[in-house]
Amino acid sequence: MTDATRRDVAYRAGQCARCGRLIVGDPRGQEVCLDIIGPVGVVAIHGWLDRQCQPEPAAVPAASRALARRLIGWYRSTHIEPLALAEVDHA
Repeated sequence: MTDATRRDVAYRAGQCARCGRLIVGDPRGQEVCLDIIGPVGVVAIHGWLDRQCQPEPAAVPAASRALARRLIGWYRSTHIEPLALAEVDHA
């Protein structure tokens, strides 16, 4: 698929994807992204982690798996129309 078919959507914009706390400061270094191939094409779900919720290196696989399950569950339960996807500002 080309970039033209990829859509970006934010999960809990401005909040930690794990705990829900507001993220203070510049969240770009704390961003996680999960690409999903779905009925509207490729959807990139962007989320952010509070510094306190970033896992230790040994816990990254389990934390990544849990976060992926959460994001996929949210995507499945959210009826996202192709034209209603939120654009994520990467600036």
